[in-house]
Amino acid sequence: MLRIQRALLLELALVFVLITTVVTTAVFLGSTIHLLAQGAGAVGTELLMDLLPKLLPLAFSFSLPFSWLAAVGIVLGRWTSDHELTALQFAGVRARAIALPVVAAGAVLAAAGMHFNAYTVPRASREVKVGMREMVPQFLRSLRGSDRSMILSNGRLSFERWADGAFQNVELDRRRDDGQLMQKAWARRLVLAPQQGDEEAVGLVFDLQDAVVMTAEDDGGTQVERKDAVQMPMGVVRSIAASTGFNELFGTRPFQYRAKDMTLPELTYVIERGGVERAAVLRAKTRLHGRLALGASPFFMGLFAVAMLLFLPPSSRRVRDFNLCFLPCILTFFPLYVMGAPLARDQGWPPWLALWLSNLVLGVAALVLLVLGRRR
Repeated sequence: MLRIQRALLLELALVFVLITTVVTTAVFLGSTIHLLAQGAGAVGTELLMDLLPKLLPLAFSFSLPFSWLAAVGIVLGRWTSDHELTALQFAGVRARAIALPVVAAGAVLAAAGMHFNAYTVPRASREVKVGMREMVPQFLRSLRGSDRSMILSNGRLSFERWADGAFQNVELDRRRDDGQLMQKAWARRLVLAPQQGDEEAVGLVFDLQDAVVMTAEDDGGTQVERKDAVQMPMGVVRSIAASTGFNELFGTRPFQYRAKDMTLPELTYVIERGGVERAAVLRAKTRLHGRLALGASPFFMGLFAVAMLLFLPPSSRRVRDFNLCFLPCILTFFPLYVMGAPLARDQGWPPWLALWLSNLVLGVAALVLLVLGRRR
């Protein structure tokens, strides 16, 4: 008996590792494409290489339950279609002796997944969001639709393109209040950098690299210098309304996390009334239960797959067994899980009930199949 159980678990582990590798790679590539689209083409190579390792835990957390379900369906489906389970039952081996190791492995995997989703995934998600906020995506998206020039109160900036987190091949004019040219610079690369001033204002400087600077002198002449790096003041930022990304970059006010179910005017209102804490608590509970439910789903998915395969009569069609345990589980779990957050946010359901509903339905369905299979 132990030899049979060890062979089953070994085959299950091997198939699970292979499927997890494939599914995680696919989800990881999709997350990378989404990140590039979110950055509106402004994600530089250096920033992308820094964020990709932090996307891996997010991809793994989504691929884990579905990979386990597919592994159980493939392995036990093969045992069913090859009549190995039927032969073991004729030899006196009870069905629960085959099912218990699989269910126990799913429980261990669910416990590990809940711990992973509760501690590692939030940290990785926060690091990705912080990294994306450093790029100020609102500003970058506006650049894609510009004519590659900006009129400033004290000058003009023209650039060839935006790439790798900086303006490339720029021409910068700085003028006095009367319109007279003070400085003109041509640079290969230019980045914006905040320069902290007093508590109410933040200075913004241009950081030019590989630049040629022409400075107008008081006697009417000009001085031309070539510099590897030079900074020029752009102006002073005192406040930027309704732009938390810029406010955090310039340090003019603390970053205020926005609840997804609130529009910007509503968020401004609850901040002024002091009610943002209540919105944050509901959002935090919804996300926490969502991650915990997703982490625990391998146990319920595996239990449903085992119950379905034990309930089905033996058949030589391997695809039939896999489809009947995989597709009903996915078609039940995924819609209910996606509906969980809106139910908790908009309909007033308790977050634990709304987000765990998909697992509860799978668990009840698995118990019904086990009872029906035992009676048959």
